[in-house]
Amino acid sequence: MKFTLLLSLLVITANVSGFDQRYTTYHHLLAQYVYGGGVAYEKVAQNRDLISQISSEFESVTKEEFMSWDEKEQISFLINSYNFYTIHLIAENLPLKNGVRDISHPWKKEFVPFLGDTVSLDYVEHDFLRVHYREPRIHFALVCAAIGCPELLDKPFLATELDEMLHHAGLLFLNDTSKNRVEKRVMYLSKIFEWYGDDFKWTHEGGYKEYIREVLQLENRDYRVRFLDYDWGLNSAKGEK
Repeated sequence: MKFTLLLSLLVITANVSGFDQRYTTYHHLLAQYVYGGGVAYEKVAQNRDLISQISSEFESVTKEEFMSWDEKEQISFLINSYNFYTIHLIAENLPLKNGVRDISHPWKKEFVPFLGDTVSLDYVEHDFLRVHYREPRIHFALVCAAIGCPELLDKPFLATELDEMLHHAGLLFLNDTSKNRVEKRVMYLSKIFEWYGDDFKWTHEGGYKEYIREVLQLENRDYRVRFLDYDWGLNSAKGEK
């Protein structure tokens, strides 16, 4: 009860002074329901008040306010918005037999409030994030509710820690041997690198292989690449927190 009251006071204070760049309410959702390698979607679906409150906060951001932020604040907002509305989408469509693709055109569905408009998850990722910012590490932060995705962190991305958090997310993803591994002269990689590998040329001349060599501190040799099958199963939380 005391925590809920404190949370409400923090949100009210943030709303008076502008959008809460600490994402206090969204952090509360992540801390409660993200564990065991995934999201406890059934429990999220039962907490409609929290979902509604977070959605209202994201929806309150105007185009003018967004444009007044610096680049890291904008990127953090877009990542957090994408991930929250993905959780929202799954919670609203339970039960799912196989995963997110049971929903008709989930990434093209226009339901995401965005700067006074209503857009799709694809728009947030492909028509905004990838168009306006040269930050390939977003692909380790955006989570489309599939097991093959990077794991969703149990805290929001913050502008004040964005570089560190994106680096950490990349390390977690590359060190997850169910999704990426290096054996001798072969990189067995997630299809995320097949789909979006060219984005890494924005920051690494050699592209994604150069990025992986740098992050994992591999020998500077030419590696062959094989892309692994992508697991589209739902990234549901395992066990109890």
